[in-house]
Amino acid sequence: MAASWRSHVLQELRAYEDGTAEVLACEQRDSYGFLVPVDAYEARRRAFVAESRNGEAWREALRNPTMFALDLVKRKNADIATRRRIKAMFRGGVPQVHRKWAWTHVCKVADRLDSSGAAHYAQLWSQRSDSKDDESNVKQIEIDLKRTFPEQEYVASETGQSALRRVLLALSRHFPQIGYCQSLNYVAASLLVYLDGDENAAFWVGTALIEKRLYPGMYQHDLVGLAVETKTAAAVLNWKAPKLARHLEHCECDLSFLVTEWFLTIFSKSFPSETVARVWDTLLFEGSKVLHRVVLSLLKSVEEEILRTSQAPDIAQIARKAARDFHDREKLLKVAFEKIGRFPLRFLDKERKKAYKKVTAEREYRAAVRRGDV
Repeated sequence: MAASWRSHVLQELRAYEDGTAEVLACEQRDSYGFLVPVDAYEARRRAFVAESRNGEAWREALRNPTMFALDLVKRKNADIATRRRIKAMFRGGVPQVHRKWAWTHVCKVADRLDSSGAAHYAQLWSQRSDSKDDESNVKQIEIDLKRTFPEQEYVASETGQSALRRVLLALSRHFPQIGYCQSLNYVAASLLVYLDGDENAAFWVGTALIEKRLYPGMYQHDLVGLAVETKTAAAVLNWKAPKLARHLEHCECDLSFLVTEWFLTIFSKSFPSETVARVWDTLLFEGSKVLHRVVLSLLKSVEEEILRTSQAPDIAQIARKAARDFHDREKLLKVAFEKIGRFPLRFLDKERKKAYKKVTAEREYRAAVRRGDV
């Protein structure tokens, strides 16, 4: 990682996590080396203060890392008090210094290594293939490398570009049914940044994200998973914010216009990086329903402004600006988890099944039209 911002960032983080210093201003870079505006200072300060309180729970738990690791791996079978305690810790934010440990354990990376072998990652990125699909993936990855977070010093460096290339090649070959899907470059780059440039960790957490945390088919060539999740998000909006949902429909603002980038990049291109890290803390622990809570929280934060707007492009601009400026991740997640109310997984499962049937029927109809059968 580039040293020009890292030493200042570490000083800033220690000030908040230890509670021993006044808040420090960071006028150029955030905790992960991304450019941040000066006027985001107060929002970031509020979030850091809240996270510092949660940091004590992490320090206490990690006094016995072996026991805590067992609690994470076996959390579904743990008692209610333990499950609630760990969930609160992840929702409150994993301290940056413990994020790699937490993410790799909650994603059971050790089990993945045991199953596939320690050399699996290196074998994937270094292998040679004559397949046209692999050749196409390699070419697109090369195109996307330079486009990926050019303002972030590590990602833009030769070291970062090489690491990102290897992770993306490995992911495309680990998931041949997906190959390389544009937007995964932002996901992989973010993983490298959050996991201190550890390629193996980034690769294996990335596989867990795709296989276990996101709705299936999110990155398939036909993007069927994205289409299903978009319709599911619309159902959630109808349930939890019906006035806003009716207004979007009246303005002919399809929700896909807003959520496509959010879902495909898992917010990594939309939110400030410190906010993305907090969202991913909860996503990796709780699963894909977190994405729907966050979308709803974000849209409700600008609901009144959207309701005063009648043009779809203007609504999209409002929502995207809100995401870009959402430095107070504590506020975002407080609404997502405390203000929205109950969010049973069975509701999402039901809506996803309905959405899948609708998406499949729509695509079959369009295919029939193209064939001239209709």
